[in-house]
Amino acid sequence: MRNNTILKLAFTGYIVVTIWVSLTPINQPTVLSSYDKIGHFLTYCGLALLACLAFPSRNGKILALLFSFGLGVVLEGIQATVPGRNMSLLDGLANSLGIVTGIIIYYFQRETCKRWLHL
Repeated sequence: MRNNTILKLAFTGYIVVTIWVSLTPINQPTVLSSYDKIGHFLTYCGLALLACLAFPSRNGKILALLFSFGLGVVLEGIQATVPGRNMSLLDGLANSLGIVTGIIIYYFQRETCKRWLHL
């Protein structure tokens, strides 16, 4: 299996886990609840970095990143209907900042990432 195929599978798996975690009802707040924005930021930063690595063409990157942004927006909206969850503009902002940061990390460290992944 080529590295690119593995990265696309990793991207898809990351999306599935993100959806599952985002839409799982919460019965009571946990200690991690106070770090919610950091979690959103890191999740979408990782998603953007994986998108950039998994889709080598410019158009592929753009589509994957637009999908990632849209996923964050849609999941925030759906969370309004999930018990123990709520829709938050600050969560959406953290998602967006994570995506932008993931893109920046990729563009400054892409050669290191590619060497590490043997791309």
